[in-house]
Order: sequence, then C-alpha cells, then structure tokens
Amino acid sequence: MQYRWILSYDYDPRLLADDALYAANAMRPSGSRASLTGVKAWRISKRLVALNYTASSRRGRGSAEELLLTTLPPATVPFNERLRAIS
Repeated sequence: MQYRWILSYDYDPRLLADDALYAANAMRPSGSRASLTGVKAWRISKRLVALNYTASSRRGRGSAEELLLTTLPPATVPFNERLRAIS
C-alpha cells in the first residue's frame, strides 16, 4: 500500500468476478498502516488492452486481451479504442 503499482494478466473474466482476486475497486490499508502512509484508499483502475500478438505465444498469433490493473491516479490512466475502461 506504500507504493503505486501496475499489474497485467491475460484477460479472463473470472479475475474480476472474485473478491479474493481483483473484483475490488479500491485498496484500503488497516488503521495503523493508514496512519503511517497517510493513505486512506487507492482506487484501482482497470483496463482491457487490445493486443495483436506477432510472436509465438501460448495462444499463438492473433488478437488477445490483456487485463491491466493499477493504483496510479485514474486521470493518468488513458482509455481509447485499445485501452477500454472496465466499470
């Protein structure tokens, strides 16, 4: 919780369906940790990134989607036709 982070996975809807994984929309530190860092909560921005694999991969060549999760400030995380916001 002390540092901002970016994480990506091959997209699978189950990643966002389970609270034990990445369904949460924010991270909230415990009381003592919040006092130490001065952070009450960080919003988790979620994007689906459209990719076109050109090298050999597990799925082979072709289009795929990557799930991008980050605690960077939401205004700094772009969205467009290749980076779609997840609500």
